[in-house]
Amino acid sequence: MRSIAAGLGNTRALITSRFKLTDLAQWEGAGYRSHELEVLDSEAAIEVLRAWEVKGSDKELAALCKPVGYHALSISVMALI
Repeated sequence: MRSIAAGLGNTRALITSRFKLTDLAQWEGAGYRSHELEVLDSEAAIEVLRAWEVKGSDKELAALCKPVGYHALSISVMALI
């Protein structure tokens, strides 16, 4: 990852993490860009599930999202199961 962040070659990588990638901080703005995502609110989380055609009442879908802390990627993965 450090080589990619430093601009070696014509490669790109998308990394998802709940933690800051402090090892890459020195390349911020040069070859590395971070973007922090906020957790979804209940309404948005339900919309994600509905977009994946998950069936259920708003209350049932909200109950599915609560244990994963309304984390967008977790909700999307859960919708595929």
